[in-house]
Amino acid sequence: QTRLDWEKEIKRTKCQNWRISHVNVNYQVSPLLLETIIVPQSVTDNIIKEAVEKFRNRCCPIWVWGTSKGAALVRMADLLPTITDRTEENKLLEHIRKSHPEKRAPYIIDLSLPTPKDINTSYLKLRELCTPENTRVFKSQDFKFYGLLDSTKWLSYVSVCLTKAKEAAEQISICESTVVLQEGNGQDLNCVVSSLTQLILDPFFRTKFGFQSLIQKDWVALGHPFANRLGHILCKEIEQSPLFLLFLDCVWQLLQQFPTAFQVSETYLTTLWDSAHISVFDTFLFNCQHQRLMAEFGSGNSHPPLVLRSVWDWREQFSERDIGLFCNPLFDDSYKAVLKPHTGLA
Repeated sequence: QTRLDWEKEIKRTKCQNWRISHVNVNYQVSPLLLETIIVPQSVTDNIIKEAVEKFRNRCCPIWVWGTSKGAALVRMADLLPTITDRTEENKLLEHIRKSHPEKRAPYIIDLSLPTPKDINTSYLKLRELCTPENTRVFKSQDFKFYGLLDSTKWLSYVSVCLTKAKEAAEQISICESTVVLQEGNGQDLNCVVSSLTQLILDPFFRTKFGFQSLIQKDWVALGHPFANRLGHILCKEIEQSPLFLLFLDCVWQLLQQFPTAFQVSETYLTTLWDSAHISVFDTFLFNCQHQRLMAEFGSGNSHPPLVLRSVWDWREQFSERDIGLFCNPLFDDSYKAVLKPHTGLA
């Protein structure tokens, strides 16, 4: 996700009163931030430098998507636990308010729950349920499968994410308000809900190329810690959690409800999840963009450059016939409406 990519995205969405900042060029402010970020026009680079010190993972408010009417989708982390004075956060929220054509206060959505630990616990229970050790266990679970499935809470977490995304989408599309997604480190549920919100609102992201762009932007470029969350690095201090699988499951739910709205198929979603566990693709191998660059170009004799492959080079893995299965045969290119998904469990 380069400076040019962000320029194209602002131009495509026609969002006003936001600007591209190069304050983090050469990662001089933080290796966890992108070199190019989008902030309110009234925010100077000095304000950003001061503000990032107050936020967890230095994830200050960053624009990810917007509309021609001035409503924007913004991601941010919580303040550091040691920060009790919320002055810096309030200043930035005030700049976001001023960026709205009607100077409307942003709508803040708290994404503190479920935690990555909650999601991982749920996933382990789900995996155990779906992979019984033998026929005896299978038979004992079969007659009460749905009750056991409910007890894993996995579908509840899918419902929570879709509900939050729908809430954000309605605030943007109906109320024309800017939405700020806020969570602990800014790089877990923010990725899930931000991506789902854009899928609901923007038909471009429902195309095959658009879906790829969305993952590159909201997951890869904005620093979802894939290496940690997917368990590529085994360490007791690192918390694994399948946030990306949770997102793909949410997308599958949308695909079932709106079968003509998505160009990508169920096979495509499944292949993405499988590919995330193949440790040859730089797309899912690192925790941030800076790590990818360090691996690609090397850092001295002890760390020579690596040959990295993008997961999007599908022809290196599959035949043209296989790749054809990634496209949904029911896709209707004329379907441009905002999605209104059912998000409950019933």
